[in-house]
Amino acid sequence: MGLHEKFSDDLSDAALTSVTLSKTFTMKKGAILSILTFTLTACQNTWDSEARHLFHQGCMESAKESGKSEEAAKSMCDCRLEKVMKKYPNFNDAMEHADDMMNDPELKGCK
Repeated sequence: MGLHEKFSDDLSDAALTSVTLSKTFTMKKGAILSILTFTLTACQNTWDSEARHLFHQGCMESAKESGKSEEAAKSMCDCRLEKVMKKYPNFNDAMEHADDMMNDPELKGCK
């Protein structure tokens, strides 16, 4: 298997994982984690600026859809991103604990 095929398979796996995580988050929290965050950072072990931006963007969209104002959504999403990155500084660890994040009382405490 060539590097291109391996990379494509890894991205496909990451995309499937992110779709599953997104559906779980929507069902349990009424919001979504950005699918793009997981897809674009699947080959990286840390939260780069693009991953942080995409996570925040996905959170903002979900928060607004649930009726939060721009200011309230930003406050909540800033809090959640900070807590997720602190708890899981390694992106792969965050992916492995995605279900835990959905029920994390510390994240639910972000308002």
